[in-house]
Amino acid sequence: MSIRDPQQAYTILLDWLFTRSLEGWVIPDLLGELTAQSSEWGMPLYRAHIGMPVLHPLHVVGAYTWYRERGVEVETV
Repeated sequence: MSIRDPQQAYTILLDWLFTRSLEGWVIPDLLGELTAQSSEWGMPLYRAHIGMPVLHPLHVVGAYTWYRERGVEVETV
């Protein structure tokens, strides 16, 4: 299903994220699902990135980058 209207695509994306986030999630899995969904909606991605602060004495940020060729890479800084 390709979505041509940007507002409709944005609304569908937000609805999907909201619904999916209520199910509980592991970030690499969520990122993989999100990129698969965006491709299905006619918005193929080459790379996607999520960075977020973490509560850890040695690490400050968790970084998750999805590449079409390699999948998700996890990095902590």
